[in-house]
Amino acid sequence: MEDEQVTEWFDRVGTSPGVGGIASQLHGPRVRVVCVGPLFDVVVVGADLGREACSLLKAADDLGPVVGTELGRLSFLVEPRNSERWHSLMAESGLADIAPTRFLSTGTYMWLPTPQPPSAPEQPIAWWVEHPRMIHGDVRLTDGARLCAAIGMAVHTLAAGALPEGS
Repeated sequence: MEDEQVTEWFDRVGTSPGVGGIASQLHGPRVRVVCVGPLFDVVVVGADLGREACSLLKAADDLGPVVGTELGRLSFLVEPRNSERWHSLMAESGLADIAPTRFLSTGTYMWLPTPQPPSAPEQPIAWWVEHPRMIHGDVRLTDGARLCAAIGMAVHTLAAGALPEGS
């Protein structure tokens, strides 16, 4: 069940007013579609890479909210208005070519499906991999630099796991 403060935070984000009925038809009745950009940006990665990055960030207590989707992607909610910083981090780390990510920010006209409580008994189109947590009156978001570092470590971990035994 979602915390009342988290629900209020999402109300400030702005749910999609004109697509409520469409959202229910496309995403199911238990999905809230929220605008990317005002209070958070989103970094989208493949599920395997994202799960490994989640594990690393969670172990360091650096993980903010993450939405999983039936499309095999994880969406990390990160600080808003940091598109240039994200692309710089990815370029400087050398990950831009080997760890495909998609950065969604204000101006991309993106609506993110998020779970609407209470959870539906059937498999939803979107679910919380990591639930939002309130800290000092706001939802704690994942730091972009720490996410980039975790993705880098995840790439190497997954690559090492793909090597044949004895290598």
